[in-house]
Amino acid sequence: MKTPKIITGPEEIRETKTGGKHRMMLLAKDTDGDVFIEDVTGKPGGGVPLHMHSREDELFIIHTGEITFTVGTDTHVVHAGAMVYAPMGVPHGIKFTGTEDVHFTTLAIPGANFEAFVDATGNLDAHADPQLRKDIATQYGIITYAV
Repeated sequence: MKTPKIITGPEEIRETKTGGKHRMMLLAKDTDGDVFIEDVTGKPGGGVPLHMHSREDELFIIHTGEITFTVGTDTHVVHAGAMVYAPMGVPHGIKFTGTEDVHFTTLAIPGANFEAFVDATGNLDAHADPQLRKDIATQYGIITYAV
């Protein structure tokens, strides 16, 4: 069931084992799976390696910090105010390249599958077995290009 919401704070906050935070702002259950929104902070040097979603688009809205995005064959350094759209089927990767913490919002459309993936990987730390990460991603239709 779609539930009207005024979002004044996160539904849930998850701290990552790598020093970041994921604030779950709009859960897929509130939109019949249509949208999932999380607010993310991360440390310089962090990021997400090149991967591709087969079940959802992603939109990133940058609030602070410097992030190098690769989407398809293009790579750009972006800062506050930028938005990056990564449609399903297009490889993309994220690297926190500046000297300050980053803060961005991610929208996944549709959201149910991606939210389930976030739930499944939430307790993995930076040193978790790369093959385990890849296997979990594959279950959710996410192809990773590095092991």
